[in-house]
Amino acid sequence: TVPLSAVNGEMIVELNSLIKDTPGNTELYFHVCDEDGQMFVNLMSKILKITVNRALVDYLKNQPLLDYKIN
Repeated sequence: TVPLSAVNGEMIVELNSLIKDTPGNTELYFHVCDEDGQMFVNLMSKILKITVNRALVDYLKNQPLLDYKIN
């Protein structure tokens, strides 16, 4: 989950790098919302699947505006 205002080029490049470096079988979803949570869009990657690893989890933990859930 990420607020739209936090989505920027740097975040996209960092996430893209982490995702492409960890191919796997885990489906990847994004929930992008506006600041007050009233409007949102759910996105699912149809092509890329990932392996959840320490680098990805550490990155997500260090991003105060991102929230994540691993099933």
